[in-house]
Amino acid sequence: MAEISRAASSSNLAGLEEELTCSICLCLFERPVTTPCGHNFCSPCLEMIWGDGAETFRCPQCRSAFDSRPELKPNTVLCRVVEQLQGTQGGDPSAEEQTGWGPSKPPRVACDSCPQHAEAAKTCLTCMASFCQEHLKPHLDSPAFQGHQLCSPMKDLQQRKCQAHNKLMEFYCKEHAACICCICLVKHKMCTAAPLQEAKGTKESQLKNRLTELYSLNEKASQSLDQVRVQQKQISETAARKMELLRAEFQEMIALMKEEEKTAMSKIVAEEKRVQDKFDYVYTILGRKQKEIQGERDRIEIILTEDDDIAFLKNVAKLRQSSIKDVFIPRIDLDQNLIHTVYQKTFGIKETVKQLLAFPLEMKAEGT
Repeated sequence: MAEISRAASSSNLAGLEEELTCSICLCLFERPVTTPCGHNFCSPCLEMIWGDGAETFRCPQCRSAFDSRPELKPNTVLCRVVEQLQGTQGGDPSAEEQTGWGPSKPPRVACDSCPQHAEAAKTCLTCMASFCQEHLKPHLDSPAFQGHQLCSPMKDLQQRKCQAHNKLMEFYCKEHAACICCICLVKHKMCTAAPLQEAKGTKESQLKNRLTELYSLNEKASQSLDQVRVQQKQISETAARKMELLRAEFQEMIALMKEEEKTAMSKIVAEEKRVQDKFDYVYTILGRKQKEIQGERDRIEIILTEDDDIAFLKNVAKLRQSSIKDVFIPRIDLDQNLIHTVYQKTFGIKETVKQLLAFPLEMKAEGT
């Protein structure tokens, strides 16, 4: 029951392996710490990204920005889970094989010496073959096989062989970027070759450095994007302010023009009223004159109808002795000097505005 319990626990931890991986180095957490936004990272990875020269501090995962460098505290629970997972992966392989559980169980590899193709227990890198527990005994018991290198069963053993010499590829040529065997070293004697583990470590270090550079560049790109957004917003606000100022200036100019128009129109209206008043006065005088003439005409017509001589002469004596003057219409007209002055002023304002509006276009044409 204890074995089954341990196996079930190992299976649960294996399912959490992806959740226990740092998103920066893509490895299991090493001294995991938690950021204020709730994400977990390796403490060395975060220290590497948030170096002393960092101006801003952001979460590498969600890009949340922090005003100051956050105080990182170790995640003790996550630490224990990672330790349990590492302990399970480094446990006794025989127990995992018996129970059939565990993430570190090697893939099933057939024994190269068994006709029944039993499952291999180990792979010999010297013999370049895999052996089951039965056929592995000579390697464990005989002194002749003590120098042979044993490892967990390898399913892709043929891919690890050099195609030219059928030997295990144990070295890496930096110049040709290829894995080579010990015999290939002769052809690559002018090249820089290193054991696979050492080459892998170097490449991992280079990739981590490159990853750090990319995180730094990404941080700068994020800052540049923020800066561009701020500048874009500032430009929009500046343009809006300028348009408001221009609108106010044009409104003021329109108000001035309307005031000038009102003044000019009032002068013409006043002049028209003055002339109309004169016409009204003349009309009144002419109306009186017409009534006077009509009255004199009516009286003469009545006298002419009188048959009595004495009455006729008495009525004639009563008539007006002075003659009625002829009808006279005085000359009434608008003050042309005033109208001309108002028009000339308006025309001058218009020409000045046209020149001012055309001035920038002329400057642009001269510059072109």
